[in-house]
Amino acid sequence: MQFQYHAGLRVSELINVTPRDIRFDNNRVELFVRKGKGRKQRVVPIVDPELIATLRFLNSDNIDFDKPYINKNRKTIWRWYKKVQSSTGVYINTHIFRHSFARNLLLKGVPINTVSLLLGHSYLSTTVETYLQLAPSHKELELAWKLLNNDSVKE
Repeated sequence: MQFQYHAGLRVSELINVTPRDIRFDNNRVELFVRKGKGRKQRVVPIVDPELIATLRFLNSDNIDFDKPYINKNRKTIWRWYKKVQSSTGVYINTHIFRHSFARNLLLKGVPINTVSLLLGHSYLSTTVETYLQLAPSHKELELAWKLLNNDSVKE
């Protein structure tokens, strides 16, 4: 889940990530997605300190650099997510973290064409139609602030 959230991976991409796909270069850590949708490749920066520490730990052991970190199929991953959903009551699916990745980038001001590239989309229109609507406008944020502020005043 953490990998999907911080790299915007599809499940099919997640299950194919190997230690060889992680590049540690000074202060930069990058994930090379070799088997993206439509056989497209891309590089995604990894900036989360906890994920970086986990990857450094996993890659420091005598491991097979060509064996995927998660040696499971897509259905197994889907079942894991369903189990989390049923035990927590929180709606979760395998694509939610990809959406969160895109939304977080947009909210931080990353240009839509860069988000599209990091997601591995062939067409900018796919990113615009799917993810741009997820980022609230300034007016929507102001309205939410006012509504939340009104509720706290009443209590």
